[in-house]
Amino acid sequence: MSFATMGVNAILWVLQVIILIVGVVLTAMARRNHGRAALVGMFGCLVFLLDVIVSVVQAIILPELARDIGSVMTAVMIISVVHMLLWMTGIGLLVAAVVMRRPAAPQQPHPGQPQPNQPYPNQPSYPPQQPYYQQQPPPPGYPGH
Repeated sequence: MSFATMGVNAILWVLQVIILIVGVVLTAMARRNHGRAALVGMFGCLVFLLDVIVSVVQAIILPELARDIGSVMTAVMIISVVHMLLWMTGIGLLVAAVVMRRPAAPQQPHPGQPQPNQPYPNQPSYPPQQPYYQQQPPPPGYPGH
């Protein structure tokens, strides 16, 4: 591999790692609102991160692996199968996260709908009234009695 090719590959790997770490962080932060779906999405990002790590390791050890196995094609096939399994798992987890049922959100009132124990909009509110009691006879010595 030429130095330029290795440099471009390194830049692409770093960009992938940054994007996937951001994905892991965002899905971890969204876990409160999205429940298990965010957790499944986070695992999907982690599987893709593992695939990037395998790509880096592949670039480093492929010549030795090919020498040990005895065939470059066999080594490339083994690495390709690993990549395919990781890629299918990552995509499957991300798709499952997208279509997974979310926890029910608390009911929010529609605009203009009064909150419980609150008056309707544009309605006068009256001060609380004293409870109704039967009138007691006046005390002794009250004028008129």
